[in-house]
Amino acid sequence: MNTTGYQQRKCNSKNENEKLRIFKQQQQYSISQLSICLYMDQCSTLLSSLCSNFEKKVWAKYFFSN
Repeated sequence: MNTTGYQQRKCNSKNENEKLRIFKQQQQYSISQLSICLYMDQCSTLLSSLCSNFEKKVWAKYFFSN
């Protein structure tokens, strides 16, 4: 099972898209601010992986900018 793809689909629900849109408007992508998103239960595992290191931080910047 592709759990990452599953969680990305969960994040793409209307409510999650709204949360990501609001977060993106802040134009801040530091690890501490990414951790703000960890309250999103459906996306917590995905976001935890994004926060794990600098390379994934850069990927998260791409993720939140699209």
